[in-house]
Amino acid sequence: MQRAAGVLCPVFSLNGDYGMGKMGKQALEFIDFLNLCGFSYWQVLPLNPVDSVKSPYSSPSAFAGNHLLIDMEILAQWGLLKTNELPYLLKHNINRIDYQVVEDEQNRILEIVFQHFYQRAGKEIFTEYDLFVHTNNFWLDDYVLFMAIKEKFAFITWDEWPDNYRFYEQIPESVYSDLSARLEFHKMVQFIFYRQWQKIKFYARSKNISIIGDMPIYVSYDSVEVWRNPELFQLDKNLQPISVAGVPPDFFSENGQLWGFPLYDWKYHEKTGFTWWAQRTQYMFSLYDMVRFDHFRGIEAYWSTPAKETTARKGKWNKAPGKALLQRLTALKPDGLLAENLGHISKEVEDLRHSFGIPGMKIFQFAFNGNLHNNHLPHYLEPNEIYYSGTHDNDVLRNWHENLDEKAKLHISEYYGVELSTINTEWLIGRIMASSTPLCIFPIQDLMDLGSESLINIPGIVSPMNWSWRFSHQKLRSIDAEKLKYRLHLYGRVASVQ
Repeated sequence: MQRAAGVLCPVFSLNGDYGMGKMGKQALEFIDFLNLCGFSYWQVLPLNPVDSVKSPYSSPSAFAGNHLLIDMEILAQWGLLKTNELPYLLKHNINRIDYQVVEDEQNRILEIVFQHFYQRAGKEIFTEYDLFVHTNNFWLDDYVLFMAIKEKFAFITWDEWPDNYRFYEQIPESVYSDLSARLEFHKMVQFIFYRQWQKIKFYARSKNISIIGDMPIYVSYDSVEVWRNPELFQLDKNLQPISVAGVPPDFFSENGQLWGFPLYDWKYHEKTGFTWWAQRTQYMFSLYDMVRFDHFRGIEAYWSTPAKETTARKGKWNKAPGKALLQRLTALKPDGLLAENLGHISKEVEDLRHSFGIPGMKIFQFAFNGNLHNNHLPHYLEPNEIYYSGTHDNDVLRNWHENLDEKAKLHISEYYGVELSTINTEWLIGRIMASSTPLCIFPIQDLMDLGSESLINIPGIVSPMNWSWRFSHQKLRSIDAEKLKYRLHLYGRVASVQ
């Protein structure tokens, strides 16, 4: 990696007039902003459909895109919507997403688009549509069938469906004709999502911005993958999880985190040559320039907790075939993966990462806890690591610093040789920029110097505040792009100052 800098910002957090961030003009304007400031990377959170608590890390599909991110003004430009059919402006709450309101309006408009899709779509769109459906049939056909059946049964989880739907092999042939319109609807939605995102990716490339995506290691139990391919997972004869995923007690939770995701049957994956993993990762590379492998340590050893447990305390580590898996995945794109290697990381995990030359992560907020051998401290950074001021699971930089105990604040002031009164968010960002790591990344909230009201997620709790923060036009314009670019140039993170 060359010396550079990037910004972490979920697409759903972008500004705009329709209740949440969309893949339209605000995404293009954000790319312009990154370019103007001298950044080289935009890191996003997973773009998959979200679950009932709106987490992009728990999705009904490992491949599908979130239809809520589709921009309707772009559809009008494509001729798929008339101007008088555009959705209502949702300006009542610019700082938080009201998912129910957004989803109701988005679904209403997409149904209108579908009613006229075959009459309004031009030759170019139809050609792209046919190519998309043909190229992606390995996941798309199963996904649209899964979603159509979920609609039929009022979106209850698939394990509550009647047996002739719960077991894929027993599905009646009549389903395909009975639900044919809904199958086509969901294909259209996924095509529109993919086409819009590809336009954004192409525009980012034209502005010398690389997009870093995020690939959650696990999929939700209520997902098309578990329903369609139960052999990929550790399930009993009734298709219920035997053990579930999580992490042991750590910095974030004294009881660990019990995620509840079904665990992979790694022996089966090995037998198939990791075909499903290769298909998934290759698809991620079609969406992003680089892919962050979430919970990377889970492919070396994973925390397995019996499904009946209510916390992760009684779990245990089981080995996974990480080396064989990475041999398959890195062959697809040797420099395409980044590792989320936070939490309980063993020497074996780091040896695995180093053996494939995969960049890892270090967090500035984890550095100053009084431990002089803390490997998150700047002088311990390795050449193949990315330095973050924080992630979507951390506090924002301003709030983190304000709530540090006096010992930690003193550690920072002595480490850098400055008075305590000198230290603020802007100063801390400068220290991260000045670090030796080739790439540093900042959540957009830190560049805006926002407080705890802008948190993306608080791990381990279910809250309507999670996954719902978004910023306004004014907040983005409050960032001094010229000053930021000068500072990035000062620390060798942009080629030149215009």
